[in-house]
Amino acid sequence: MSVYYLNLTPKYEEGIMHYEVHEENCKWLSKVEDREELGDFRDCHVAIKEAKHRHPNWRIDGCKYCSPECHNL
Repeated sequence: MSVYYLNLTPKYEEGIMHYEVHEENCKWLSKVEDREELGDFRDCHVAIKEAKHRHPNWRIDGCKYCSPECHNL
């Protein structure tokens, strides 16, 4: 289990604006004031599901470095 966070600053990749979910020890995790703690989850898929529940109108993706299995862009 790991603590996951949602970066609240949108990222643009391939011309698509999205928000990324990161594991707690990711070097790409944003500053404390620019992230939202999602909670302790078994994997990034569950963390992304929680982020989408909280922000249903946002496009949310996993970090390609700490959660590559959830990175779809």
